Amino acid sequence: MYLPKHDVYTALSSIPSVTVLQGSQKTIVEVPAITFFVSDNAAELNLDNEINSQSVEVTVDIWASNSSNADDLLAQTETKLRGIGYRLSYCTDVPDPENICHINTRFTGLQTN
Repeated sequence: MYLPKHDVYTALSSIPSVTVLQGSQKTIVEVPAITFFVSDNAAELNLDNEINSQSVEVTVDIWASNSSNADDLLAQTETKLRGIGYRLSYCTDVPDPENICHINTRFTGLQTN
C-alpha cells in the first residue's frame, strides 16, 4: 500500500521560506504556511485481492499575509506536487476575518502497483 504523506511533505517542504504542517487541525503561528492532509486514499483490488492501484486526494491549505504571496505559494505548490504525480483538481479562496489570505486546494493522483 502506498502511503503518500511522506512524499507530499517532502515536496512541500522543499518550497523555500514556508512552514509545512501535516494535519488539518494545526494552528498557524506565522505565515506563510502550508497545511495538508490526505483526504482520500482509495485502493482498487485485482482478482487476487491485491492492491492494483490507489486513487489519492491530498487537501492543501495555503496561508499568507496577502493575496500576491498566497498566489505565488499556490503556483509553487502546484509545481512541486505535479512533479510527484499530482494534479490540481480544486482551488478556492477562503474568506478569513483575521486578514490572513487562505487558499484551499485539492490535488489528485493515481498510484499504480
